[in-house]
Amino acid sequence: MQSRTLVLFGFMALFITGCATGSISYDRPKGLPPKEILRDKYEQVVDYDIDFVWKKTIDYISATFFVIDNLEKSSYFINLSYSVDDPTQYIDCGTIHYMVSNARGKRNYDFLGASAYEQYETMGNVLAGCIRKIQLNGKVNILLSRVGGTKTKIKVNARYVIAKNIKCYDPANKFLGEHAYTMSLNSGNCGEEPGVDLVCCPKHELEIDIIEGIKKRLSGT
Repeated sequence: MQSRTLVLFGFMALFITGCATGSISYDRPKGLPPKEILRDKYEQVVDYDIDFVWKKTIDYISATFFVIDNLEKSSYFINLSYSVDDPTQYIDCGTIHYMVSNARGKRNYDFLGASAYEQYETMGNVLAGCIRKIQLNGKVNILLSRVGGTKTKIKVNARYVIAKNIKCYDPANKFLGEHAYTMSLNSGNCGEEPGVDLVCCPKHELEIDIIEGIKKRLSGT
């Protein structure tokens, strides 16, 4: 907490009062691929018996950061929860660009919309320094089903819960306000914050990591 405070005061010391201008622009994420391509990212068929796949799935999950919330062997269903330090691994929220200009000169702040922690300046009614945080956690459902005699379909569906928090301060370090919003999306859709130009989409790295991890366990690699 102390280090964050020192950073904040150091950041605010850069402000100079007076005439200032600023701008904001936003590059949206590229969105989702076509459905037929998207399906391959979270649903695959493997040439192994379902009970063997179930065992190897449990072995794989037990060695990861996922927390097992529920196991139903009768329906071959697994429910997991997770939390990650770097949201940019798994979600794409585009790129944000802030520019401010005053007696100190022009400053540009460019960062990923899914970045866990950013400091920047912005110009509204007054010049403000802001601290922006993003947290990502959620749930994952894994469902196994028989395909033919000995093959098994692995289907992974992830839910992404994105919590955004922004706090801003004026040049005198006076608290100006806070904005908080929570957005939810899943493997098959993007999410958008109402009234704010922020869109987040899954990168499907989470689903791919799980399926590939299970497949490695199945092959013994």
